[in-house]
Amino acid sequence: MRKKKELEQNDIALMHTLLRLYADGQLAAKGYHGEDNYYGDETSGFEPVSRKDAKKLLGKLKLLLAKNSLQKSEKTFLFAKYGDWNRVPDDDVINKIEKAMNNKRVVYMEYFSPDSGRLSKRNFSPYAKNYRYVVGFCHVRKDIRKFRMSRIVNVKVVDEKFDIPSDFDKKSFLR
Repeated sequence: MRKKKELEQNDIALMHTLLRLYADGQLAAKGYHGEDNYYGDETSGFEPVSRKDAKKLLGKLKLLLAKNSLQKSEKTFLFAKYGDWNRVPDDDVINKIEKAMNNKRVVYMEYFSPDSGRLSKRNFSPYAKNYRYVVGFCHVRKDIRKFRMSRIVNVKVVDEKFDIPSDFDKKSFLR
């Protein structure tokens, strides 16, 4: 007689992680030189599972996961997406930070910290940036801080203005 196989928490956590990566565009089927456009018809943009369906299933899996397994899966996802030192920052993040800097507006920011493996949420006044970092006043730490652009998960410009202190020297932070 065959044993009935059930999904264990580790299995569900693995599916959750893979679906999160896929739904966020982190996993992609890669073919050889233009294979994806070979047919030139409706199959050229074929996805085996739509992102909409993946996100729907992801929501269901979240409900099945025990809290500690969900936290482990989320942490794995964050490290996979934001933990890579060579990751290129999202264009949307760059554009919103530049807009906030130009208009001297505070941003609400979600930032991945590899030390804790978690997202931190804070208001931040961006004073200056280069291609890797943004520096400014952190409203949580009440001090000037530097953040790696590629680890910024989300940015929202808020309706609060700031002034850059006259003694701020961006060269001492952005080298």
